[in-house]
Parts: sequence; structure tokens; C-alpha cells
Amino acid sequence: MNASVSVTICFILLIAKYAAARAVCTDGDVRLEDKESDYVGRVGLCYKGVWGTVFDREINDNAAIIVCRQLGLPNHDPKVVLQYAGAKGRVHFIQISCTGNEANLLECRNEESGYSGPGSWFGRDFGVSCGEFVNLLQV
Repeated sequence: MNASVSVTICFILLIAKYAAARAVCTDGDVRLEDKESDYVGRVGLCYKGVWGTVFDREINDNAAIIVCRQLGLPNHDPKVVLQYAGAKGRVHFIQISCTGNEANLLECRNEESGYSGPGSWFGRDFGVSCGEFVNLLQV
């Protein structure tokens, strides 16, 4: 095998590894990021095929009900956890208002942020606790 073929193969493998690392998502999917446990973490939301976050402005526990249900986690006492200061990556929405009956967060009344920069902005990302005790005083 000559050097150019080896370099080409290495380049293709590198691209494949990068593509696999980028999570493909379906709009409305959620995941827990920066997890404190399997039940507690910052909410990641897929919107327009990209993972991002939602700020906690005017959010309530109905959003937690939806997230915990989507993730198949305990849903006996879901709570919104307001402890993730600043935005992490793309912020899809600055406000979401849910009834708790929606199939996913995109069905809730929402306000797009239009913000996609790194670092902090004027709010905090929201997280959830799906049935596990969270000591917010330790955060």
C-alpha cells in the first residue's frame, strides 16, 4: 500500500469517526446532559436536526413531566431544576409553556431564541429531576 492510499484511508476513518460522534437527532427528541445521575440533568432538545438547550424562563414542572415521560424515566414527582447557569451551545428556546399533555417539548407554546453562540447569555438552561431527590443546596 503506498503512502497516498494510507493517508486517504486515515482521512476517511477520521471523517467517519467525527460523523459518528455528532449525534443525529429527530426534532422533539430530548436527552439529559451534564447528568448528576441517570435521573437528573440539563435538558438537551433536538430542534431542526441540531441538539441545543432551552432557557428556564417561565418554565414549570409540566415541562419536566414531558421530558421524563419521553426518556422513559420515573414520572412520579418530576421537577424542573433551575441550576444550569448560562447557555451551553445553541439555545433553541428562551421560553416554553407546557400543559403536561404534550407528546414532546416542541408541542408546547414556545418562543425561539435565535441565539446560537457559546457561553452565557441572559438566562439559565433548565434541567429536570425525574423522581430522584435533588439537593439543590449543593449546586
